[in-house]
Amino acid sequence: MNLSKKTFETPLGEFTIVANQEAIVALLLPNQKKDKQAFQGLAENKNHPILKQCEQELKEYFAGSRQEFTVPIAGVGTEFQTRVWNELMKIPFGQTTSYLKQARKLKKENAVRAVAGANSKNPIPILVPCHRVIASDGRLHGYAGGVELKKKLLEIEGLKVINQRIVSS
Repeated sequence: MNLSKKTFETPLGEFTIVANQEAIVALLLPNQKKDKQAFQGLAENKNHPILKQCEQELKEYFAGSRQEFTVPIAGVGTEFQTRVWNELMKIPFGQTTSYLKQARKLKKENAVRAVAGANSKNPIPILVPCHRVIASDGRLHGYAGGVELKKKLLEIEGLKVINQRIVSS
């Protein structure tokens, strides 16, 4: 698999995008240093059209002018992880769901921890919006990029977060 990467600075820190010839396969958040080491040997490719498109769409999202991504994605995971990630794609911009509700939609109500675990393995966060999944009581809970980044992403989407909890406006 021929992979390319592009690292760029955002108001939320340094992001690294990884793509093959057809789609984004990974998006590494600022504090995912261990994951970034896995792609350390890849050369930067500033002219890769899919990487450029993804960077532009992310910049628009961070600026508050984009609600949906059109860049092609291709996360690799188990069959269960893929089902969980596909369910994440159904959560609309500016809305959240809970891990329990997500498990129920997958008809796996007793597998809340497995669903949360699959969310944590999402290789393409933000584009596959795992940041929109919160605890049943409204608390922000776990995020590969850290809870503070999750809070900032939800605020970009117009949600109000106080004391690491979503509040109604």
